[in-house]
Amino acid sequence: MTVIARSLNNNAPVVVSDMLITAKIAPKVFTPPLFETDISHLLTGAIGQPTRLAQKIYLVADRVCIAFSGYVFEMARFLEDFTLFCKTAPVLDGPSLTAFLKEYDYSEFQSSSFFIMFIEGHDGQVVRVREFTMRDFVSGHGEHFDTYIATGSGAHDFLAILNQKMEYLSSFERGELRDAIVKFGSLIAQLLVLEYNTQADLLKAWGGAFEYAFYNGRRFQKSDNVAYIVNHGEIQETGSMLMPFPMVVLYHKYVNEILVVTSVFYGNHQLDSDDTYYYLRSDQAKAKATPVPPIQQGIFIPPELNEPTSFETHWIGMGYLVNTFDHISLRPAYFTASPDLRVSFSAENGTVEIRMKKDMMDMTVKGLQRGLALMTAPATEQAENKASPIA
Repeated sequence: MTVIARSLNNNAPVVVSDMLITAKIAPKVFTPPLFETDISHLLTGAIGQPTRLAQKIYLVADRVCIAFSGYVFEMARFLEDFTLFCKTAPVLDGPSLTAFLKEYDYSEFQSSSFFIMFIEGHDGQVVRVREFTMRDFVSGHGEHFDTYIATGSGAHDFLAILNQKMEYLSSFERGELRDAIVKFGSLIAQLLVLEYNTQADLLKAWGGAFEYAFYNGRRFQKSDNVAYIVNHGEIQETGSMLMPFPMVVLYHKYVNEILVVTSVFYGNHQLDSDDTYYYLRSDQAKAKATPVPPIQQGIFIPPELNEPTSFETHWIGMGYLVNTFDHISLRPAYFTASPDLRVSFSAENGTVEIRMKKDMMDMTVKGLQRGLALMTAPATEQAENKASPIA
């Protein structure tokens, strides 16, 4: 069970998926990257029993991306055949893909689904996309994510999140690659906040971890060397906001075909500042590494990938859960790739530090204030205002 989705995103195509694999029999222990200890006791009654993580998006050629939902053995077999075709086809184009899919023997692909995104070319700023889908997808169109489709157990919940009214600000024009990265990096940060605080996705057999791929103008690529940070904050009755504190950092790094998610948990919180930056540190950080392999059989995971390693990155998705004194919850999220924000982790010393420019916290506070004003406004005023404190 799963969720896979794609957005045409105003000519900047993006494919996104979760990584959860479920089974009928619950495992004795299940500890996804967001959590430090076993959470299997929280998932009794789930519609599918979470067991492990695996990738579901595959870049089989520069201009061909495929994503799967369903049963692992079915997906793995089709992926093997499709990858071989893409590597050996004399011409890889729309007609050859169509012919392969029409002639393929689907007798061992009965309960799964996929979609294939093929980039045919460019006409100026317009990216010509041809898609091929197997089985039913739900679709929609929104102001920020353009035209999108999704399938899997989490499809309707996922699209409900895409359809939320939101105040979305970006330094880039719609249709730019950088805008797509900001948008989907923010979305994943928000999804992780929801999972960390509610486990609602896991109970419906999706989530666990997320990845996305985008077309960069020459080829498909996955977002790499990026960190997602889950934060908690509070707004007091006076209206002032206490400094949000980080709970967990997830760092994504691809080692060959294996995604390694390094989880760093704040053991304590130390706040320092100077004229320009805030420093949010922990010198009691605990860490673990979760290798997420492809679905193919026989993938060897080097033992060292199970050990957390040091990292530093400016590519960061920040997600927040901010509670008010009167029990209103706000969930702002943003993504940046700027020296204004940096996270670094030392595996040797067990230390983690987020360095944040003070202007960024001021921006977050102002966004929360606008969101809180909207949520507490009369219903007629809310209907007239499209803003919402979600991303």
